[in-house]
Amino acid sequence: MNFWHILGRDPEPLQRPRLAGALVGTGAAIAAAALVWLTGSADAPAEAIGLPRLWLTLLSILALGIAGALYGAVFLRAANDRRGGWLFGLGWGFLTWALGPITLCQWVLDKPVSSGGHAAILFAAHLLWGLLLGTLFPLVQARIEMNVDKAPSPRVQGLDRRAKSERAPRDYELTPKPGQKPR
Repeated sequence: MNFWHILGRDPEPLQRPRLAGALVGTGAAIAAAALVWLTGSADAPAEAIGLPRLWLTLLSILALGIAGALYGAVFLRAANDRRGGWLFGLGWGFLTWALGPITLCQWVLDKPVSSGGHAAILFAAHLLWGLLLGTLFPLVQARIEMNVDKAPSPRVQGLDRRAKSERAPRDYELTPKPGQKPR
């Protein structure tokens, strides 16, 4: 049972954590992709998968943006913790590294995607992504909530329209008019 209406506040759907996660995840993915691109660590995975380096980088940014939205959906209010969010983000970055390039790609390709120093840079890029995600998520979430709170609520607008258009019927008047019997 939901009691938000008692407080006079319309709850936002999941308090917009998926949007915040997608925005922060994409921004952090761009920073992590820059690290991988500049060090040349995208060459080996691109060659192993058979995609051009640019396409692999863009697909990685897209996948990490989706992973950021999942981060917001899974952790919800815990992700919004300013003191511990960085730790949740770091853990999520490790999980995306472990599930993405390590488990899924090696299972599908039947060979390692990268090795040596470049594999360590891929690992560091995922941790950087997670750290940025966890650190910046509360800041972006607060901005999104602030903008949503300023927006007019459809529920309140509907109630205002109804209050203006509806008047109490005469049957419900408490004081009878002169010459009428009280009910």
